[in-house]
Amino acid sequence: MRSVDIKVLNSRLSEYLRLAAAGETVLVTDRDRAVAEIGPPRPDWGPILADALLADAVRNGWLTPPTAPGSGPPPAPPPIMTLDQLLTELDEDRSDRTEPRYRGGSGAVGDVAPRPSSRASMSGQRRPRLA
Repeated sequence: MRSVDIKVLNSRLSEYLRLAAAGETVLVTDRDRAVAEIGPPRPDWGPILADALLADAVRNGWLTPPTAPGSGPPPAPPPIMTLDQLLTELDEDRSDRTEPRYRGGSGAVGDVAPRPSSRASMSGQRRPRLA
């Protein structure tokens, strides 16, 4: 273990930090009185505290470390509505709309006809399940 006065430590901080990173413990003194100890990180510190920015955020109270490490992502929220409810609402919202129908190839605009409902357009197709 090395001992260093706080004034010397201030002028040669990088050197003493390299010693601490190599595994040596440095005792910091102020007027021959021990005030601090610099050493390598303790092995019981988790990987979340090893990152200096995360550790600072935890110290300031901006972040809270997980209570059960490795528990995975939070569960997905329940769906707001089923697919059938959504399609019914879409049909109701679009019931007053009409749009022109095009004839094949010529590009001429035909009579205005109501747009087919979502259910009718998907009648032969498989719909994804939301619920």
